[in-house]
Amino acid sequence: MTTPFQQLLPIYRDNSETQREKGTYFEKLVIPFLQNDARFAQQFSKIKTFSEMAKKQHKSSLDSGIVNDANDWAIESMNNPCYPLELLQRVITVSLETVNIVNNLPKLF
Repeated sequence: MTTPFQQLLPIYRDNSETQREKGTYFEKLVIPFLQNDARFAQQFSKIKTFSEMAKKQHKSSLDSGIVNDANDWAIESMNNPCYPLELLQRVITVSLETVNIVNNLPKLF
């Protein structure tokens, strides 16, 4: 049996022209879920999108000229500018699936 969430994912994938757009759709889908689902609402009341986090994390040192930019790191190290977002998506997916598995385990007592 598929959940409404699982039914929406292929629609978002099919309507996305880029990986970045897929990520944006995924964020817009997951954020309200995490903020409203009883299991997660207390933990995830304030959620930032990837682009909001990236803007906040982009820092440079005036003394050294070193720039701390996750996007540059992803391009230089992973050869994939979408790597941070894809990693975040995988972590969220594994977390949600883990919760589903745990919730469906038989009661011990």
